[in-house]
Amino acid sequence: MPFEPLLPSERLRTDLLRFADSHDFVALYKSYSWWADTWENGFPEIFNLETNMRGNIVTRDHVLSVVAWARGRFNKEVICPKTLTLPLYEKSLPDPAIEARPLVPLTILEANTKGLGPTRLSKVLRFALPAEFGALDSNIVRVVGLGDPISKRQTWLSLRACYSGSGWSILKTKSAWPAEYSTWINILRFFAKLLNGSNTLCPHPEAFIANHLRTPGHWECADVEMALFRYASSELRICR
Repeated sequence: MPFEPLLPSERLRTDLLRFADSHDFVALYKSYSWWADTWENGFPEIFNLETNMRGNIVTRDHVLSVVAWARGRFNKEVICPKTLTLPLYEKSLPDPAIEARPLVPLTILEANTKGLGPTRLSKVLRFALPAEFGALDSNIVRVVGLGDPISKRQTWLSLRACYSGSGWSILKTKSAWPAEYSTWINILRFFAKLLNGSNTLCPHPEAFIANHLRTPGHWECADVEMALFRYASSELRICR
């Protein structure tokens, strides 16, 4: 069960409720697509990463596997220790400290690695603890952050993505990063609680259920993020 969401304002809560009323999260989740990872295929690469990364120990191989999955550029620039301990689990359940302080694992990971921007950092946590974390992609920021004028739809986050010759990336500013990642996690928690409370069942592929990666029908933060990534990609007319 995801922790209670701590949203920064009533305005944001109202915006999220309005969004939930007008969007089909089940359809968005089922239409998520990232290279080989489709619902029809059973999200095979996501399944493998989640299976291998559950626990408090994140290894260099884990990090590089996530970067490879993300089709990240400049992999040789990623530097991280052979192993790194993060406060993620306590007795096989999410560490209670994460409820009020979701940024703690992120700041430890960021301080001990190089070459991982906001998106990559968030993706490592997404696979290490999918119940409580979700990736924050530049596409999402373009649509629900401060966004570019064409793609902006909602303003849920005080983050901005910018384009350079190598692609889009999330700007790291002292006023917004990493604080706004905490807001993002609480947005995911909010939607997960709303969906689970409304008996809207998440259609997880069977392998996730059979291998105890998910409780049948139960939305976790990573599941919500996948649906929102699909929404953002559709808004930006991104086709992979």
